[in-house]
Amino acid sequence: KNNVAKRFLDCSLEMKIDYAVRINGDNIFTDPSIITKMINIARSNKWIFITNVLKRTFPEGISVEIIKVSHLKEKIAFFDKYEQEHVMPYFYKNLIEDEIFNYYNTNEDLSVFKLALDTKKDFLFLSSIYDLMEKSHSAYYTDDIIKIIKVNKLSHG
Repeated sequence: KNNVAKRFLDCSLEMKIDYAVRINGDNIFTDPSIITKMINIARSNKWIFITNVLKRTFPEGISVEIIKVSHLKEKIAFFDKYEQEHVMPYFYKNLIEDEIFNYYNTNEDLSVFKLALDTKKDFLFLSSIYDLMEKSHSAYYTDDIIKIIKVNKLSHG
């Protein structure tokens, strides 16, 4: 029932994909440019796991994790209950450095910003950003969202 990892694997196998992209439900804003760049890194076939979470330079809530499906299939039997529910912690703990690629924001460290929706406070903050958007939220990339925060002097806390 709570084995999200198995559902994630089953879907990946059904789709016959080599790499699967994981974006949490608490990430209400996504950035297609980041996802595309990370998928292109995965396509190089040098890495088992590509992430922008290990050493954050993007806001929490702009999190992307990409796993080689064959490796997920091989390792899923070793997942504990927590890893079954959250999928990726096993790989952060068990992969060696040359198997993981951490994707960094090369423009500016934006890890001080929180764009994940976990609490009512987050909801109010993210709603204030959303209310200032003149187009569909999907038209805004990370830099656009940060600009809205800075220009309007929005505060999360």
